[in-house]
Amino acid sequence: MKKLILSAIVTTLISTTVFGGALNSKVVGGDATWVAHIDIESILNSDLGKMFLAAAEEKEGFAQGIEDMKKHLGCDPLKDIRGITVYGPVLGDHDGAVVVDVTVATDKLIDILKAKESYESSKHGEHVIHQWTDDKKHSDKKQTTYACFYDNKTVAFGSSVKRLASALDVLDGKADSLAKTNAIKALPDAVDGSFFVVAADKIVFPEGKAPRAAILKRITALSIQGGEGKDGVFISTSVLAGSDKDAVNMRKFIQGFLALSEMIRQQEKFADLQDLGEKIEIGGEGKEVRIDASIPVKSIVRILTFIDKHRKDFGARKRSPRRDDAE
Repeated sequence: MKKLILSAIVTTLISTTVFGGALNSKVVGGDATWVAHIDIESILNSDLGKMFLAAAEEKEGFAQGIEDMKKHLGCDPLKDIRGITVYGPVLGDHDGAVVVDVTVATDKLIDILKAKESYESSKHGEHVIHQWTDDKKHSDKKQTTYACFYDNKTVAFGSSVKRLASALDVLDGKADSLAKTNAIKALPDAVDGSFFVVAADKIVFPEGKAPRAAILKRITALSIQGGEGKDGVFISTSVLAGSDKDAVNMRKFIQGFLALSEMIRQQEKFADLQDLGEKIEIGGEGKEVRIDASIPVKSIVRILTFIDKHRKDFGARKRSPRRDDAE
């Protein structure tokens, strides 16, 4: 599923505009137990997004890369991309779909795909399913992508022909959508200024020996929503534990972790990270654990400056083997 998401995002970044604004549950399959939505338009219009964009524009080759995309693909990725929605029936399985919304012509992209030696096409009803195969990064394996240019504004991707066909049936109204089934109870109401939302029900984590694994496997549902509001960047997290006792232990664990982090930050070498003005509230009743946090955008600048200043102290991070590499 990770490869599907990455493939869809990359393809979207060079060709399409996707769902802006809040999550549209009518484009999500009714059998979904997890969904993720990002509103890139809101990010680019926010103070945080403008800050990151300004930094990117200073990088060598960035402006030329944008111009090359506009010239060869006929779209401006900074204006034509507004969001992306991903969903699937089982969290962790390599089975899911991505739905994107376009406002630019897709003819050029289709021509590019047809020029690939691995290109094939098939039909699902009146829809044409395009598929092509590329090399996986960091692996000698191949990755096949399945896509359908649904209409003049919508593109759908699937992890397989079958999954893509199901996604097309949802868009056609021939299959139930999440708006009808309401299968993801953890899905939160949209908040103004939200950049992204992630929600999942019926979560089953794999067994693990690490303490964090013991905590994770007691989570049955979760939602995370983040964005930018009047107090700065915010993240609201809601976790549903297996029992009231599990929820109490989770709150204690989080409070202990925050206390330890505060103690570490009081050291002289972390002086630049003190008094950031962040607000963190831990709450919830019964089986629910809630974490609501916010931090001013200018404090994020301080954090990033600190990381850049002490980058060498952290050392290079070694890439660990991934499950996909062994498949």
